[in-house]
Amino acid sequence: MSFWDRLSKYRTHGPQAVGELALQPADVFRRILGQIADEELLPLGWSRGTGLQWFQPIQPWADEVIAFTTLRSAAGIRWGLRLSFVPKLKKSRHGADLHLSHDPLDYEKDAASWMVSQFANEEELRSDTRAMVRKAIAESRSLVACCRDLHSLVKCFEDKKARKYRRFGFHHYPHEVLADAAVLGLVGREEDGLQELDAAFDRLKASPAERERFRQALTELWKKGI
Repeated sequence: MSFWDRLSKYRTHGPQAVGELALQPADVFRRILGQIADEELLPLGWSRGTGLQWFQPIQPWADEVIAFTTLRSAAGIRWGLRLSFVPKLKKSRHGADLHLSHDPLDYEKDAASWMVSQFANEEELRSDTRAMVRKAIAESRSLVACCRDLHSLVKCFEDKKARKYRRFGFHHYPHEVLADAAVLGLVGREEDGLQELDAAFDRLKASPAERERFRQALTELWKKGI
């Protein structure tokens, strides 16, 4: 029985049906998440990054990433790409953001299977985490096709923009907009790329100097390619 099944019974029949809910200590919760993900991902050739992130090279310029995201008394999971050629704005907490990401909590109608709860007992936590990681691995395989070439990557950005979201849309993630702009310019669509920058700069509250530095970095990237 998963934690979500137990929670449903708890709500319907009370604690006598399933036992009391107890909060796992945060360090134990994170340790179990890391252990299960290591067991699933490392044998497949993934490497452990910082915190609760794992990565695998797809191209010399692209890593596939799977990462846990922190929620209130829970954790979700997302997957995506980190692109080496996208200029960085500056060293900040945004530096580790993905350049193309998929977070099912943003678009799934029933997102319970994409979360693990800190209230789960250890058996439930291990089982739920393993199932969630395996689902993320299966879903992330589509990213390989995104990296066949830059035109394939443009198509994947367009697909994400067209997705119907329940919470956040594409422009909620400014680093993805910056990456989209970089890729558009690399395939010869410089004007489209520059038009994409405005919303990202506004969300990041970038200074005029930082905006100009990034534009110059993009121009240099577009000239030399990858």
